[in-house]
Amino acid sequence: DYTEDYIQTGPGQLYAHSTRLFAVDGVSVPYTWNHTITYDSTKGKMPFLVETLHASSVATEYSPLEEAVAFKIHASIAKGDRSNQCPAGFGLDATGPYCSDEDECAVRNPCSHTCHNTVGSYYCSCPKGLTISADGRTCQDIDECALGGHTCHAGQDCENVVGSYRCVVRCGNGFRRTADGFSCQDVNECQESNACHQRCFNTVGSFYCGCDPGYQLKGRKCTDVNECRQNVCRPDQLCKNTRGGYKCIDLCPSGMTKAENGTCVDIDECRDGTHQCRYNQICENAQGSYRCVCPRGYRSQGVGRPCVDIDECETRDTCQHECRNTLGSYQCTCPAGYRLTPNGKTCQ
Repeated sequence: DYTEDYIQTGPGQLYAHSTRLFAVDGVSVPYTWNHTITYDSTKGKMPFLVETLHASSVATEYSPLEEAVAFKIHASIAKGDRSNQCPAGFGLDATGPYCSDEDECAVRNPCSHTCHNTVGSYYCSCPKGLTISADGRTCQDIDECALGGHTCHAGQDCENVVGSYRCVVRCGNGFRRTADGFSCQDVNECQESNACHQRCFNTVGSFYCGCDPGYQLKGRKCTDVNECRQNVCRPDQLCKNTRGGYKCIDLCPSGMTKAENGTCVDIDECRDGTHQCRYNQICENAQGSYRCVCPRGYRSQGVGRPCVDIDECETRDTCQHECRNTLGSYQCTCPAGYRLTPNGKTCQ
């Protein structure tokens, strides 16, 4: 079943159109048709500006003898939904009244390029190289390169331009097409991409990376070389690695250290507590070293052993009369009626 709208467009003239969906291989496809009917204007006009034809019960009969197919259809016509209003695309002509076609191209110019008026509607078209977009009004470029509609040969690339395309030379890696598209020129990666860490050397079609002195290349990155692992300094020197280089520092003798001015100065082991003197030994600093000595009145028993008291009273003539030994010293005494002289040894 389907319907068609009939519009009175003038004396003795009707315009009919309809749109339907048909299933083709399981896919719904829209079909639109229209036609203009002319008749003897003395017959009058439709009772309404718009009437709708309803068609149903379509049947076919085939006659084998006559080799003919007969169609039967039940149809009726009545006023349309808006029987006294002109549909879209038409304007009211009060002289009839009729529904005269509206020239959308002249009134609204809805197309981006070329507009074609039709009865009750319009359609847009595009110049060569362009195609109508989904909105049916604007034109968009046809990418002949992507769609394969070009004639470029092997060794050429297709470059799309608005409304057309052009065939340009194909350039390898490290090269770029010139503006005219006919030749290739080298790309200076060192200037354009800064692909290297420190130093970049451009070559025809490529490039390679390098490093500053004291660095080595790993991939495209430069890392510091530890020259101290290569024994670059004398045995009597200390090697200190620096970024991109190294320093050889003269060593000081044992017991000496490097001053800020670079000279070797003595280390006072007695003051900084790095000496090995033990027990009741006394530390005496020396140039580049130190020594452990016993206090006065004591004598050494050897390295790592405490100092022992010296018994001065065992020595003859220590005192004139009686001698009394003390730790680290001694004391002279006198008999009754005598006193010790200032020298601490004799009596008077």
